[in-house]
Order: sequence, then C-alpha cells, then structure tokens
Amino acid sequence: MSSLSGLVPGLYHAVDDTGKSKGKAKATAVDDLVGSLSDLAVEDCHDNRAQFASILLLLQLVQSESSSTSAFHSTLSQLTSPPPTRLHPKFERTPTTRQTRSLLPLTALSYALEASRALSVERFDPIKYFKLLTDERASSYERIVLSWAEDNVRDRAWEVMKRAYISMGLDWACRWTGEEGDGWVVKKGAACVDGVVRLR
Repeated sequence: MSSLSGLVPGLYHAVDDTGKSKGKAKATAVDDLVGSLSDLAVEDCHDNRAQFASILLLLQLVQSESSSTSAFHSTLSQLTSPPPTRLHPKFERTPTTRQTRSLLPLTALSYALEASRALSVERFDPIKYFKLLTDERASSYERIVLSWAEDNVRDRAWEVMKRAYISMGLDWACRWTGEEGDGWVVKKGAACVDGVVRLR
C-alpha cells in the first residue's frame, strides 16, 4: 500500500471510505490485491495505476528467465481480465453486485506488451528493445526498469548473430547489439576489418 499510494494519489482516502462502507466485513471482503483495487473509486485526476502495473510487469519481465515469462503473463491476465463471477449463497435474498470490469484495459499496458514481444524467445527483437529504451511514450521509471535487461539482451543478440551470420556490417551489428564503435567486437572474440565484423 505504501508503494501504491505514491503512484495513486488519494488511495489511502479511498481505502478508508471503502472500509467504512463495509464495516466489519472489511477483513473478509478483500480476496486479493487486484479485486480490492478494482472496487476503489479514486477521484483524483492523476490516477497512475496503469504506470504502476506497467512497472510491475516490466520488473517481472526483466527478472524472468528468457525461456519462461509465466509470472509476467499471469499478472497481465489478473490485471486485464474481469474478476470471475461468483455464486451467491442460496438463502441470500438481495445479493450484492460486484463489478465485472477489469482493473486495467490491455491498451493501458502497451509498453510492457511491446517489451514482452521484443524479449520473447519466439520473437526476439533487440533492435525493437533498444528503441523502447528511448520511447518517450513511457515514463522514465518504465524505461529504467526495462534497461535492467540490457546486458542480457546484448549477450543474446551476439549469440544470434554468431549462429546466423558469417560476417556483418559494423553499423548493423551496432544496431543489433546496442553497442557503439568497434572496440566491443574484439572483447567478444571477433574481428572488425574495413567496417565488417567477422563472426567466424
């Protein structure tokens, strides 16, 4: 809640109001984080839940192994899918209606989704990844978290280059790995001759 309050102004006030309206049932009514936040009505115009969710997804993405992004997709599903419909007790005459809308629309998390595609095993795209690091549509927080995968992306890009090419132009190799100049080529165990990187 402390982290959320900084990104969602008025959250503590909204939680207090929710607690007062539910009375003693407050402790048992909250099933999970996503469900409880879906019920909040934050009136402040600077609602940054989408940014917080994007940062959380990016953090899971850069910490996951390249072959497994299950945590990312599980959280994404929770944030963008409507809560499951619940069966009400048989003897309840006036069942309370619960909102069925999702916490966030999928479009609000487009930056995290693009990053996920660029880093996926099937669609690995280091050029797209490095473009996302300078994408002004995202906040500086999102770009910083995504940059934590930079070393891993460079290593993966280099391995793909070695398997796919015998040689490659230096300019293209720099775009592919996010490097600059030719000093890094020797450190990788290759050679650069006349602007061409010799990979084998």
